[in-house]
Amino acid sequence: MHAIHTADIQSWSTSDVPVSQRFDYFADALSSALVPMGVEIDTPARTAFHAEMTLAELGPMAISRQIGSAHRSYRRATELSRSGDRTFHLIINLMSGWTLTHCGEVRLAPGDAVLADSNFGHELHMPGRYECMHLKLSAEWLGRWGGEPSVLVGRKISATSNWGPARGRASP
Repeated sequence: MHAIHTADIQSWSTSDVPVSQRFDYFADALSSALVPMGVEIDTPARTAFHAEMTLAELGPMAISRQIGSAHRSYRRATELSRSGDRTFHLIINLMSGWTLTHCGEVRLAPGDAVLADSNFGHELHMPGRYECMHLKLSAEWLGRWGGEPSVLVGRKISATSNWGPARGRASP
């Protein structure tokens, strides 16, 4: 078991840098924290752009919480070529709808989740303010825990499904 220490938790915000550098700061931090990604935004929106991320590395996995402004991210041939070991990414949408094209296209509403595979490209479109939780899982760890993860890749895990939402048992 890996103990979490305060030093293991990293937080950053675009508020930490001048307005003119916020989008580039976000693009660099997002790409280095998770997997290599490209990010795009409409030019007029750059001056109002805001994003925050908190990240904890936990051995074969990492968990992050992200909040921010509208943007598009992608993993194309250039980003895929810079990737390291294969990882899976369980992304849980907490606010506003957005679309992921990754082994098909899915539209996620608040509470929905999707599993992405770093071996495949993606196009992510967040048209408005967003908030999500992101679990980065090593392929080895997920394979041991969940069998063959590729059957879930790119498929929406609906918040209304029997196993999509986290549910606890009520105490007697």
